[in-house]
Amino acid sequence: MRRRQLAKRLFAFFAALCIMYLHYRALKEMESSFGFDRPEEAAPGLAETTENTPDTDESEPVIDEPFDVSAFEDKPPPPSPPPPRAPNPEMVSSLRIVHHDHDIVREEALEKDSPCSDLAEHCAGWASSGECAKNPAFMLERCKESCGLCGDSPAIGADETRSLDPREIGDVVLNSGHRMPLVGFGTAGLGDMTATATKWALQAGYRLVDTAQAPEWYREDLVGEAIRAFLASGGAKREELFITSKLHPRDHGAERTKAMLESSLTNLGVDYLDLFLLHYPACWGTLCGGVEPQGTWRDSWRALEELQRAGKVRSIGVSNFDVNELRELAEWARVEPAVVQRNSDVFSADKEVRQLCESKRWQYEAYSSLGSQWLMRGHRENPVLTHADVKRIARKKGKSPAQVVLRWAIQHGQIVIPRSSNRARIAENLDVAGWTLGDDDMFVLDALDGHPPFVQ
Repeated sequence: MRRRQLAKRLFAFFAALCIMYLHYRALKEMESSFGFDRPEEAAPGLAETTENTPDTDESEPVIDEPFDVSAFEDKPPPPSPPPPRAPNPEMVSSLRIVHHDHDIVREEALEKDSPCSDLAEHCAGWASSGECAKNPAFMLERCKESCGLCGDSPAIGADETRSLDPREIGDVVLNSGHRMPLVGFGTAGLGDMTATATKWALQAGYRLVDTAQAPEWYREDLVGEAIRAFLASGGAKREELFITSKLHPRDHGAERTKAMLESSLTNLGVDYLDLFLLHYPACWGTLCGGVEPQGTWRDSWRALEELQRAGKVRSIGVSNFDVNELRELAEWARVEPAVVQRNSDVFSADKEVRQLCESKRWQYEAYSSLGSQWLMRGHRENPVLTHADVKRIARKKGKSPAQVVLRWAIQHGQIVIPRSSNRARIAENLDVAGWTLGDDDMFVLDALDGHPPFVQ
C-alpha cells in the first residue's frame, strides 16, 4: 500500500515537471515567433544604466523620416522620472553605454570630464525611456550627452568622412521628366544639428535632401545653410542636387502657396525647388495651431501647377494623402503628381497606395522606412530594427538592420529618405546599392506586413 502511494506521488511529481517544461518551451516558441529577443541580464550594480538597451552590433532605433504630427503640439519637456543611480566611479572610465540618438544606437565611452554635457537634470532617465527618439527636438538640444551626441564634433568645417559616388546610388525618372535619386537624406527633428547632419550627408554622397516649411519640426533655414556651404565649396553643382520642401496645410490657398514657395527659396538659397509637396490635405487636431487656411489643398494644387509652369518648381506632389484623396486628385488635377510621400515600413507596407501609384506612374516615396513611427505609438524600442527576422537577414548579408529594410523598400520601387545625426550611420544608410536581397529574404520581410509586435 505504501509503495503504491509513493509511486503515485512520484508520478504526479514528474508529470508536474513535464507540464512546467512544456509551458517553458511554449513561451520560448512564442518569443521566437514574435521576434522578441530577451535582453541579457545586466551586470550587478549596472542595472539602472544598461536596462532596456539593445545590442549595438545588431539593433539601432532609427527615425528616418519626416514627420510625426504630434511634434506640432506644444510639448513640455518629457516627464521627470526618478534619476538613475550613478555607476560605480571606479568603473566610469571603462563603462560603455548604448545611447538612443533619435535615429541611431551608438556606443560612447562615458568620460569623467566630457566637454559635451546634459543641460537638464533628468536626461539620463529620459534617454533610457526612449525620449531621444520620441522627442528629439527637445532631447538633442538639452540632453546631448545622454542621447549620444558628444562624440561628434558640430564643426561645419570638418571634412573627414567616407563617401560614395552619387552615380552609384541610382535614380528614377519621374513623370515630369526629371531624375530623382533612390536614396535621400531626411531632416525632420534634427533641431540645431540640422546644418551639421545635412553637411555630413552631402559629403557622404547624398544628393536628395528632404525638408519642409514646418518650423515645429524642421529647420529649413539650417538645411539651406548646409546647402549653400556645400555648393560654395565646390562639392557639387546646383543641378546635381535634388531639393524637396513641403507646404504646411495652414498655408493652403493659391496666393499663400506662391508666397510660401518664395520663402523656401530664400531659406534654402536656391532659385528653384526640384520637388514641392503638399504636406497634408487639411488641418486637423492641433496641426495648424488655430490658423484658418485661406483655401483648400485644391487651391494650393492649382498654384503648384502654375509654379511648375513658371520654372520655380520642377516636380510637384503630395504627402500623407489617403487613397480616396489621391483618386480625387487624379481625376481633378491638370498636372498629375510626380511623387506621393507616405509612411511605409516592413510592418506597414502601404500596399494599396503603392499599387495605385504604380498604376498611375506616380513615384512612391517612403518616410520612416526604418520604423521610427512605431516609437510614437508606444514601443520603447524600434520594432523594425530589432525584429529577429530583420536581424537574421542582416547577419546573413553582412549588413546592418537599417540597410536591410532600406534595401527591401528600394526593391519594392520606393524612394527612401532615412535620417540620422550620426556621421557613420548617415554614410551607412546610403550604402544600399550594389547588392540585393534574394526572393526568400523578400518573402520573409513581406510576411511582416500587418503584423507589428505587441507594444512592450
